[in-house]
Amino acid sequence: MDSMTHIHFAASLLHVSGHDYRAVDCSLFPQIDRRPAYYHRLYAHSIAKAAPVIAAANRVYWSTGDEEKEPTGYLETRLLEERDRIRSYVDASPYGRAHEATPRLSAQNLAFVSHIYNDQFNNPVQAFAPFNVYPSGAWRLWEELGSAEFRWYLYDRRAIEALREEVFAGGEWDARIPAEALTAGMIGRLAEASAVEIDDKSVLAALESVEAVAVYDTAPYREAVALLAEHDSRLTAAMKKYSQPREAATSDRIWAGQGY
Repeated sequence: MDSMTHIHFAASLLHVSGHDYRAVDCSLFPQIDRRPAYYHRLYAHSIAKAAPVIAAANRVYWSTGDEEKEPTGYLETRLLEERDRIRSYVDASPYGRAHEATPRLSAQNLAFVSHIYNDQFNNPVQAFAPFNVYPSGAWRLWEELGSAEFRWYLYDRRAIEALREEVFAGGEWDARIPAEALTAGMIGRLAEASAVEIDDKSVLAALESVEAVAVYDTAPYREAVALLAEHDSRLTAAMKKYSQPREAATSDRIWAGQGY
């Protein structure tokens, strides 16, 4: 999914959880691993990386003006290098707002994990690394669409914008489910989407890393899983619809350099 779709998905989940949209920036934090190129979709695209990335962001990303701090290490450096780009996407979305205040941790975890969850429809993600290295993905969907070719049509700007209008207009987003349960629900469904069965120990370790283990397999968790299943069904249908050949100008395509 492209950057703006990541933002819409995170914002929808934040709405369901009763949080405001301050944490929506976190939905693009996994993209800090775009540099160096050999880190991309590997270093920060795992559930376990949420805690250290968010800790680094809470030190440097949300500070401004006199509070600006010198970055220490890779995570803080990359967060500051990417901050203007991330904020440009957020400000261009319907959820743009002042970025100074640090969001609640549960909202940050939710938005961060939402990126990994959303990415499984675009390419395989090692969501459970380092606990388990096997990737999650939309395997059956790719068999139907073609694992690479569908991107040429889907990432036409008009197609992806139409997809967002359809996917994020559903009544499922009127639900009210705690953030921790939504985060746990995404982790549970990512485990189900793995190419090889993810063992319980790895699932629990991932849940623990984002402080969501207590809600696992509770009633709110099952509500979250049902909401995500509905979303996934709508998204899959829209991807099939908008991955079909159509006339499109090259200038209307969203290229990888603009952020996935």
